[in-house]
Amino acid sequence: MNPATHQFEELGTAQMVEDARAKGWKIFKIGERVTVNGTDFVVQDIAPTKLTLRPFGLAQLANVSGL
Repeated sequence: MNPATHQFEELGTAQMVEDARAKGWKIFKIGERVTVNGTDFVVQDIAPTKLTLRPFGLAQLANVSGL
């Protein structure tokens, strides 16, 4: 996430990733597990102005509960 524009930007090359890390940007990947306030989520989608998360382990919970 570019903190100057508050937008998520695609980092298409290894050099772009390294440049973003050098700037201190937060970097997210689809499928990555993240923890927010002690709750685990998986990054489901990244758009320029939003990050969509789903609860981690949701598929396992659905299987256990019969949903």
